[in-house]
Amino acid sequence: MKTLSLISLILTLLFVCQSSFAQSGYGELELQNDSKRDLIIKIMYADGGKHSDMEVAPGKMEKVTFTDSLSYYLKVKATMADQEPMYWSDGDYQFYDGGKGWTIATFTYEIDEKSKYASIVGKVITEEEFEKDDK
Repeated sequence: MKTLSLISLILTLLFVCQSSFAQSGYGELELQNDSKRDLIIKIMYADGGKHSDMEVAPGKMEKVTFTDSLSYYLKVKATMADQEPMYWSDGDYQFYDGGKGWTIATFTYEIDEKSKYASIVGKVITEEEFEKDDK
């Protein structure tokens, strides 16, 4: 298994879970890509199975909504031409109806391509683990 420490990159995942709630009847997760890499993100159910896939281009933000009060985690693949892909998994996040509305969260992904060491929040996974759509 290739480790990210062999790649001259730093990944910093900034997780900001806002204390506000959406009143619209569903939870929201905003995924902001502040890196130069394309992100392919799988939103997975913590109990197994896949909720959805999304791609987030560099400098862009995408949203995913949740209508069930369940726990989720993310599998992420970060790609860029002439660079090895990076794979990691984050989670166990719960989106729920708190009585006043649904949870809203924002994840911001940054990768420092000039750094000598890789640093991530979450767990490094293999390509094979990323490709699986179960736990």
